Formats: sequence, structure tokens, C-alpha cells
Amino acid sequence: MNGVVNMMITKEQKRLNSIKEIKPLLFYRTCHCCDNDFVKEKIFKVDRWGVNNSVHSWYFCKKCMSTKEDVLNEIDTDECIFGIAYVDSQVINKKDYTRINKIRDRMVR
Repeated sequence: MNGVVNMMITKEQKRLNSIKEIKPLLFYRTCHCCDNDFVKEKIFKVDRWGVNNSVHSWYFCKKCMSTKEDVLNEIDTDECIFGIAYVDSQVINKKDYTRINKIRDRMVR
């Protein structure tokens, strides 16, 4: 292969790479978990699909999610059915449907 390294990037690695660590300087960003506003602190940002292929930025503070893996686990188990934009399909299969089932039960009552 003439010294070329053939590296396969897994789907999981693509998902982790899509989660960015940012430090907002001017505008407050609100953590999706705790609803606190953050500026001049490092937080995680991930773009997720929305209705009609729209894209929405979600933010997670370091107090709620200390690693990218934590953010990925939150995405895979939260009540939102939409996946990571440009990486996942629009609607993803969840690792755990407990939170989605609780929302569905509330809607049925």
C-alpha cells in the first residue's frame, strides 16, 4: 500500500467527533440538562436533527456531562427521537426507551 495507512473510522467514532467542545465568549448558551446559562466556560455542542430535516444546536455543560461519551449516552437514552445531524439518520433507535415511554404514558392519560 506504499506506506498509506488504511484507517476505518467507526460509526461510534464519527458520532463522538461530531460533539464539539466550545467556549462561548459573547452569547450565553443554555445547558439542555440543567437549564443553566454558560458563557466563558467550556461546554459541549452537538447538532441534532429536528422536524423536516432542520438542524438544532444542543449544549451540555461540564457539570452535567463531563465527557463526550456522557453526551453520547444522553443522546442515546433521552426522550428526543432525533439523531446527530449529518451522522445519524434523522430518527434513531435508542439504547433505552424508558424516558420515551414515560413521556408517551403522560400523553395518553
